[in-house]
Amino acid sequence: MKKKFAITAAIITTMITVIFCLSQPKDIISGTNGYQIDRVVYNGVDVTQRVDREALASFVSKYKCSRFPRRFAPYQESQVVVELNGVSGDSMLHILLGDINLAYKDVPKGYFIKNSKALFNEILEIMPDLSDEDLGLRERKAFTFADGKSADLWRPNDSGSDVYKLSDGTTLLTIQDPTGPDNVYVVGRESFDDLSESAKRAVSEYYKKQGLLYDTRSEVENAYTEYLACKESGKEYHERNITQDIAPTASNDTIMCFLTSVYLPVNGQTAQEISRGAVFDRNTGKVRSIWDLFALPEEEVRQWLFDAFHVDSSLRAEMEAALKPEYIALFPDNLSVTFPQGSLPSQEYSWSFGFTYKDLKAVLQPLAIPDN
Repeated sequence: MKKKFAITAAIITTMITVIFCLSQPKDIISGTNGYQIDRVVYNGVDVTQRVDREALASFVSKYKCSRFPRRFAPYQESQVVVELNGVSGDSMLHILLGDINLAYKDVPKGYFIKNSKALFNEILEIMPDLSDEDLGLRERKAFTFADGKSADLWRPNDSGSDVYKLSDGTTLLTIQDPTGPDNVYVVGRESFDDLSESAKRAVSEYYKKQGLLYDTRSEVENAYTEYLACKESGKEYHERNITQDIAPTASNDTIMCFLTSVYLPVNGQTAQEISRGAVFDRNTGKVRSIWDLFALPEEEVRQWLFDAFHVDSSLRAEMEAALKPEYIALFPDNLSVTFPQGSLPSQEYSWSFGFTYKDLKAVLQPLAIPDN
C-alpha cells in the first residue's frame, strides 16, 4: 500500500508540476536571433525610418506573453496604437499594442502580452511626434455649415477613405473609396478581367461618366444635422459611413452584367442601399438597353412585370411611374427588380421582386440568360 501511495503521490506531483509549467507565461521573442523589426506603425502612420528599431526589439525582449494562443480577430484598426512587424526565430512575429495587446504569428489567434501597459509606455517614449498632416489631415474647413462651424477632411494613411471631422475630433462621416468594376471578384463568376482590352476601356468609360451616386456635400451636411440633433437630445452620435461598389453579377458569351451598390446612411446606425444594374455587350463593352434583352416591346414587358408583381392597384400605379431600367439586374439564377427606398411614395422601405429564368421563358431572349 505504501508503494502504491508513493507512486500515486509522485504522479500527482508530476501532474501539478506540468500544469504549473504550462500555466506560466513564455518569452515573446523566441530563439537566439532576437527580433528583427522591419515595419513600425504608430497611430496608422508608418514611422519605420523615424524610430530606433533595435531599441524597440530590446523592449520587447524583456516581456512575456501567454503560453497558449486565443482568438482575437477580427479587430478594428482604431484599437491599435502601435504595430510592430518583423522576424523572430524562423517566423514572422507581429505585435499589437493599444486597446488590444498581443503578439501573433498567424491570424486569428494570438498570445496576450503580460504587463502590456509597461511595454506600451516604454515604446511610446521613443515614438516620434506626429503632426496633423502625418495623421492624414488633407484640408481644413473642407465644408462650412450654416452656423459657421466646419468639417475638416482627413485621409488616414492606407485607410482608403475620406473622413470628415469636426474641430473637436468628432468623426461625422467616413466615405470609403469606390471600388470596381476592375479588381472586384465574385467566386464562380466572370469578372472585368475576362473582357477584351477594348471592352474594358468602354466599360470603364461608362462607369467614369456614371460617377458617384450620391452628393458628398449633402451627405456631410446631413451628418452634421444629425450630430446637432443628438447633441441637443443628449444622445450619442454614431458616425455615418458610405460605400459604393461595382461588382460583376452574371455573364455569358454575349453579355456581361454589373451592379453598382451604394450604402447611404439613414442615421449613424442604419443605412439604405441603392442598386443600379447595367448590361454590356461582351465583345465591345458598349452598354445595352435592358429592354433589348426581352422578346417583347418595352411597354409589353413592363405590363408583364407589373402583372407578375401581384400588388394592389394603387401600389402598381406607383411602380409603373417609378420603374427605371437600372432597377433591373441579372444574376446567375434569377432576374431581380428592386425599387429603392423612397422611389415608391407609399412605402417606407425598398421593394424587390425576383424571377427565375424559367418564369421569364416567354418574355426573355435566350441570349440574355447567363451561364450558370
